[in-house]
Amino acid sequence: MPAESRLNHAADNISDAAEKAADAVSSAAHHASDKAERSFNDAARRIEKAVHEGLEALRSRSGDVGERFDVAQRVVADQVKERPWTSTLTALGVGFLVGLLVAGSRNR
Repeated sequence: MPAESRLNHAADNISDAAEKAADAVSSAAHHASDKAERSFNDAARRIEKAVHEGLEALRSRSGDVGERFDVAQRVVADQVKERPWTSTLTALGVGFLVGLLVAGSRNR
């Protein structure tokens, strides 16, 4: 019986060691999962912040472009009102040159 008792004792020790190892692996996996989740959440917040800042920058730039376009439009309108004949002849000349360029590219 002592041999059988020693085998049972050894089997119990192995079983206890296996349970401890399984608990350690489970704990490590849980810890790694929590850490990965925090990392993904942090990355998502950083990406969201970068996208938000990019959109804000784009909106501010588009506002600047819109303002510049409005100013340019007012300047052109003022020039046409001040010098209607000069503006008409300039527009005709530009149209003629564009027509020549388009016609020249068709011949090639």
